[in-house]
Amino acid sequence: MVHALGGWIALPAVLLLGARHGRYTKEGLKSTHPPSNIPFLALGAWILAIGWLKKSVGIRLDPEQEYMGADLAIHKVSATPD
Repeated sequence: MVHALGGWIALPAVLLLGARHGRYTKEGLKSTHPPSNIPFLALGAWILAIGWLKKSVGIRLDPEQEYMGADLAIHKVSATPD
């Protein structure tokens, strides 16, 4: 649901903004562009990794979650030797 909502919100923005300036020649052919901005690529990957870690690790540490007790009990039982 979240991804669909983001896609529908992005669609009018893409249609409104159109292609980048200089992306197409006057004849309608694609022109060459330099590669993406590497520092922005690294920054985006870093933000994505930190956000993923926060979600994955942080949700397990939240005591307000109702499944926390069952999750801990399963880990304790599975880690206890016979």
